[in-house]
Amino acid sequence: MLRGPIREAIDTGQPLAASALERVSTQFGHRDDYADTLIVLAADATDNVSAAATWLIKHHLEQGKTLSPAQTGKLIETLVAVTAWGAQLHVCQSIRFLDIPPNYATTLIAWLRPLRSHQRPFLRAWALDATCQVARQRENAMPEARAALEAALTDPAASVKARARAINRQFEA
Repeated sequence: MLRGPIREAIDTGQPLAASALERVSTQFGHRDDYADTLIVLAADATDNVSAAATWLIKHHLEQGKTLSPAQTGKLIETLVAVTAWGAQLHVCQSIRFLDIPPNYATTLIAWLRPLRSHQRPFLRAWALDATCQVARQRENAMPEARAALEAALTDPAASVKARARAINRQFEA
């Protein structure tokens, strides 16, 4: 288990509000080891730590910052240990900001596959979105993305169907 000031700041024993996480970002986001630390913490066995770390990764990317190809590869390598649904959601929402190294696309698609049938519709919708984001970068993922889109159009959740329709429009454009 990784110890240090970032983990201490996010390991409160309960989920942190976005405002508290933004304070963590402000406090530690300038550190050279910030993204690397968050990538390690994303796979933490404590669900709240994993969810906080992945939220911070997503926030980092939304602020226009990037992950290097090596960092992106490391994140993808750790995904098997990212089991908290909130953390999985944050990773799915982050995929659109990442440049997926070619040798990691298959691993990422395999990780996303079961999430597209998760019990939580919001996670299903974002796993579909992430699958299609990978397919935009890596043509070999396109057949699976198209099949996932077709399946999502018949999903019982309106949110999943709406996301599938929006992605379909993007693919057609």
